This record gives sequence, C-alpha cells and structure tokens, in this order.
Amino acid sequence: MFTTFTFELPPQPPWEGLHPLVIHFPIALLFITPVFVLLAAFLGKHGRWFGLTALMLLVMGTVSGAVAVSSGNAAFDAMESVEAGGWEVAEEHQQAAQEVQIMFIGLTLLYAVLFAIPFGHLKMERPEVLAAYESCVPGTSDGGQPPTGSCRSPRWPTGPSIRSPGHLGKRCRRSRDT
Repeated sequence: MFTTFTFELPPQPPWEGLHPLVIHFPIALLFITPVFVLLAAFLGKHGRWFGLTALMLLVMGTVSGAVAVSSGNAAFDAMESVEAGGWEVAEEHQQAAQEVQIMFIGLTLLYAVLFAIPFGHLKMERPEVLAAYESCVPGTSDGGQPPTGSCRSPRWPTGPSIRSPGHLGKRCRRSRDT
C-alpha cells in the first residue's frame, strides 16, 4: 500500500572527471565581472559597492579557475587513448588554460590595488581631520580648555562643520573667548 522512495546521489566522479563540471563556474564569474566594473566606473562614488562586488567576483573566479586548471591537468594526465591529432589539441588547451590563469591572477591583483587606492588617500587626510576635530571638541586639546580655533576643516575652510561622535550632530561653534 505504501511505497518508500529512496534518494540516492549519483556517484562522485574522480578528480579528473570533475573538470567538465568545475570549469563553468569561473567562466560565469569572470564573464559577469566587467558589468560590475563598468557600473562602478560610471556611478563613481556611489558605485563603490559595485567595485567591491567586482573585486569579490574576480577573486572567486580566479580561485575557482585554479581549481578548474588543476582538475583539467588531472584529466590531461589521465588521458589514455586519443584520436589522431588529439594530443596537440589537448596540449594547446592546457597551455592556454595556464596562460589565462596567470593573466587573471595579475588582473585580480591589479584591480585590488586600484580599488584600494582611494582608501589609502583617506588615511593620508586623517591628520588634518584629527587636528580639526581636536580644535572643535572641548576636552580634546589644550588640556580640556575651550577651543580657540575654527571648527571648520583646515582643508575646506568654508565647508561643513566637522561633527563629533560625542556631540550627536551638534555643530561646533567658534570660541567667543578670542
């Protein structure tokens, strides 16, 4: 009356047999990456997350590409009988895969450096911001004395006031002591 169903997975192929299954993942990741790079470029500052997504796709595509090359090399080593002319094609395929792997490692490192440059630029501005913060927030300079300088950033004297995290958005004002 009742029938039972058993669920069985197909047997896992050996490492050299995984190459046709593994190779499509890096192809898809690396194929879609330029879309995110272009979105990041066109959106500028607002496209920063697209740039980070492109970097993550490049890293995942490069790592999974290394797995695909490894399984492809194992498949090449396991080849026993090949039709006439097949060895040359397989060797060209193997050589091209290794060249593409090296190219994407370099491209990923280059994009990571280019993506990180704006973060390094922000770190260089930090002393100016810290100096402006110390001149605005009571108790951070002159031993707790009231500030004497402008609460504007020294880089942008006419720009917006620097807000301190401890003052929850209250604007700094010039000291009336001077």
